[in-house]
Amino acid sequence: MEFWRQSNFGSTNPSHTYVNPGVYEVCLTATGSCGSDTTCQSVVIAPPGWDVQPCNTGIVHTVAVLSDAVTSIGGQPLEPGDLVGFFHTDASGANICNNFGAWLGAALTLDLCGDNPATAAVKEGYAFGENFLVKVWKTMQNITSSPATYLKMLWG
Repeated sequence: MEFWRQSNFGSTNPSHTYVNPGVYEVCLTATGSCGSDTTCQSVVIAPPGWDVQPCNTGIVHTVAVLSDAVTSIGGQPLEPGDLVGFFHTDASGANICNNFGAWLGAALTLDLCGDNPATAAVKEGYAFGENFLVKVWKTMQNITSSPATYLKMLWG
Protein backbone atom coordinates (compact mmCIF):
# COMPACT_ATOMS: atom_id res chain seq x y z
CA MET A 1 0.00 0.00 0.00
CA GLU A 2 1.52 3.23 -1.14
CA PHE A 3 0.51 5.34 1.87
CA TRP A 4 2.78 3.31 4.18
CA ARG A 5 5.81 4.07 2.09
CA GLN A 6 4.96 7.71 1.57
CA SER A 7 3.70 9.03 4.88
CA ASN A 8 4.30 6.42 7.58
CA PHE A 9 7.67 4.87 6.85
CA GLY A 10 9.58 4.67 10.13
CA SER A 11 6.61 5.96 12.12
CA THR A 12 6.10 4.59 15.65
CA ASN A 13 2.31 4.84 15.32
CA PRO A 14 1.41 4.58 11.63
CA SER A 15 -2.18 5.35 10.68
CA HIS A 16 -4.40 5.70 7.65
CA THR A 17 -8.03 6.79 7.26
CA TYR A 18 -10.12 5.03 4.63
CA VAL A 19 -12.66 7.35 3.03
CA ASN A 20 -14.58 4.70 1.08
CA PRO A 21 -16.42 1.72 2.59
CA GLY A 22 -15.28 -1.73 1.58
CA VAL A 23 -12.92 -4.57 2.37
CA TYR A 24 -9.24 -3.70 2.61
CA GLU A 25 -6.19 -5.83 3.27
CA VAL A 26 -3.95 -4.08 5.77
CA CYS A 27 -0.38 -5.23 6.23
CA LEU A 28 2.23 -4.21 8.77
CA THR A 29 5.90 -4.98 8.23
CA ALA A 30 8.34 -4.71 11.13
CA THR A 31 12.01 -4.55 10.22
CA GLY A 32 14.96 -4.81 12.59
CA SER A 33 18.49 -6.14 12.88
CA CYS A 34 17.21 -9.75 12.76
CA GLY A 35 15.24 -9.25 9.56
CA SER A 36 11.62 -8.40 8.94
CA ASP A 37 8.18 -9.91 9.45
CA THR A 38 4.85 -9.02 7.88
CA THR A 39 1.35 -9.67 9.16
CA CYS A 40 -1.84 -8.91 7.22
CA GLN A 41 -5.55 -8.93 7.96
CA SER A 42 -8.75 -7.86 6.25
CA VAL A 43 -10.50 -4.77 7.58
CA VAL A 44 -14.13 -3.95 6.72
CA ILE A 45 -15.07 -0.25 6.65
CA ALA A 46 -18.80 0.43 7.14
CA PRO A 47 -20.89 2.51 4.74
CA PRO A 48 -22.45 5.72 6.15
CA GLY A 49 -25.37 4.95 8.47
CA TRP A 50 -24.22 1.38 9.06
CA ASP A 51 -22.81 2.04 12.54
CA VAL A 52 -23.40 -1.12 14.56
CA GLN A 53 -24.80 -0.54 18.04
CA PRO A 54 -23.50 -2.72 20.89
CA CYS A 55 -25.88 -5.50 21.97
CA ASN A 56 -26.85 -4.96 25.60
CA THR A 57 -29.72 -7.46 25.79
CA GLY A 58 -27.68 -10.63 26.25
CA ILE A 59 -29.81 -12.20 23.50
CA VAL A 60 -27.92 -13.14 20.36
CA HIS A 61 -29.32 -14.64 17.16
CA THR A 62 -27.05 -16.03 14.45
CA VAL A 63 -27.98 -15.55 10.80
CA ALA A 64 -26.32 -17.09 7.78
CA VAL A 65 -26.32 -16.07 4.14
CA LEU A 66 -25.52 -19.39 2.51
CA SER A 67 -23.47 -19.41 -0.67
CA ASP A 68 -25.27 -22.39 -2.19
CA ALA A 69 -28.75 -20.98 -1.49
CA VAL A 70 -28.38 -17.23 -2.01
CA THR A 71 -27.10 -15.63 -5.19
CA SER A 72 -28.92 -12.30 -4.85
CA ILE A 73 -30.67 -10.13 -2.27
CA GLY A 74 -33.54 -7.93 -3.41
CA GLY A 75 -32.71 -8.82 -7.01
CA GLN A 76 -29.14 -7.53 -6.57
CA PRO A 77 -26.60 -10.25 -7.43
CA LEU A 78 -24.04 -10.78 -4.68
CA GLU A 79 -20.43 -10.36 -5.72
CA PRO A 80 -17.26 -10.76 -3.64
CA GLY A 81 -16.58 -7.52 -1.76
CA ASP A 82 -20.27 -6.55 -1.41
CA LEU A 83 -21.29 -5.59 2.11
CA VAL A 84 -24.48 -7.17 3.50
CA GLY A 85 -26.19 -5.40 6.41
CA PHE A 86 -29.10 -6.41 8.65
CA PHE A 87 -31.29 -3.56 9.97
CA HIS A 88 -34.00 -3.67 12.62
CA THR A 89 -36.56 -0.93 13.27
CA ASP A 90 -36.25 0.82 16.63
CA ALA A 91 -39.11 2.22 18.72
CA SER A 92 -39.02 5.54 16.79
CA GLY A 93 -39.27 3.77 13.40
CA ALA A 94 -35.64 4.33 12.41
CA ASN A 95 -33.67 1.55 10.70
CA ILE A 96 -30.69 0.59 12.88
CA CYS A 97 -27.79 -1.48 11.57
CA ASN A 98 -27.63 -4.57 13.77
CA ASN A 99 -24.57 -6.04 12.07
CA PHE A 100 -22.95 -6.34 8.65
CA GLY A 101 -20.24 -8.29 6.93
CA ALA A 102 -18.44 -8.70 3.65
CA TRP A 103 -19.72 -11.23 1.12
CA LEU A 104 -16.65 -13.13 -0.08
CA GLY A 105 -18.47 -15.79 -2.11
CA ALA A 106 -18.74 -18.22 0.80
CA ALA A 107 -21.30 -18.47 3.61
CA LEU A 108 -21.56 -15.26 5.65
CA THR A 109 -22.49 -15.82 9.30
CA LEU A 110 -23.31 -12.89 11.62
CA ASP A 111 -24.47 -12.53 15.20
CA LEU A 112 -27.45 -10.18 15.56
CA CYS A 113 -28.82 -8.62 18.71
CA GLY A 114 -32.12 -10.05 19.89
CA ASP A 115 -34.82 -7.82 21.35
CA ASN A 116 -35.46 -8.13 25.07
CA PRO A 117 -39.23 -8.57 25.62
CA ALA A 118 -38.85 -7.30 29.21
CA THR A 119 -38.02 -3.82 27.85
CA ALA A 120 -40.95 -3.45 25.45
CA ALA A 121 -40.66 0.35 25.30
CA VAL A 122 -37.09 0.04 23.98
CA LYS A 123 -36.46 -1.70 20.66
CA GLU A 124 -32.92 -3.11 20.78
CA GLY A 125 -32.89 -5.84 18.15
CA TYR A 126 -34.81 -8.62 16.45
CA ALA A 127 -37.79 -10.57 17.72
CA PHE A 128 -39.02 -13.79 16.10
CA GLY A 129 -41.56 -13.15 13.35
CA GLU A 130 -40.45 -9.53 12.96
CA ASN A 131 -39.85 -7.83 9.61
CA PHE A 132 -36.46 -6.26 8.97
CA LEU A 133 -34.29 -4.98 6.11
CA VAL A 134 -31.30 -6.56 4.45
CA LYS A 135 -29.16 -4.08 2.52
CA VAL A 136 -26.45 -4.78 -0.03
CA TRP A 137 -23.79 -2.09 -0.49
CA LYS A 138 -21.82 -2.11 -3.74
CA THR A 139 -20.94 1.57 -4.10
CA MET A 140 -22.24 4.85 -2.66
CA GLN A 141 -24.69 5.03 -5.57
CA ASN A 142 -25.73 1.38 -5.46
CA ILE A 143 -27.40 0.29 -2.22
CA THR A 144 -30.23 -2.25 -2.47
CA SER A 145 -32.76 -2.89 0.31
CA SER A 146 -34.91 -5.98 0.65
CA PRO A 147 -37.53 -6.73 3.34
CA ALA A 148 -37.31 -10.06 5.18
CA THR A 149 -38.89 -11.78 8.18
CA TYR A 150 -36.91 -13.16 11.10
CA LEU A 151 -37.95 -16.79 11.64
CA LYS A 152 -36.67 -19.32 14.12
CA MET A 153 -34.92 -22.27 12.46
CA LEU A 154 -34.89 -25.57 14.25
CA TRP A 155 -32.10 -27.99 13.53
CA GLY A 156 -32.85 -31.59 14.32
